[in-house]
Amino acid sequence: MQEPKEPRFDGDLRVPYRLGVRVTDGPMEYRETTIQVQVNESTAPTLGPDDVKTSLWEGGGIVAQMRCESDEFVATVVRSTPG
Repeated sequence: MQEPKEPRFDGDLRVPYRLGVRVTDGPMEYRETTIQVQVNESTAPTLGPDDVKTSLWEGGGIVAQMRCESDEFVATVVRSTPG
């Protein structure tokens, strides 16, 4: 897995990047935990600056579909939801 790129400005998300996500829905063994989700070149769509504003700054959320790859969660889809 490639190392995440350093952000150039607030909200700069260039693949690959890693998200720390608090799980609120899904399998019971993961609910109310925080997991690290890898976003890479195969993830479509990914998040951008507008998603950071909508979901993080304004209290929205993140929805991700992912797969396990070795010992990592890798996103196949990641989207923001408004607050």
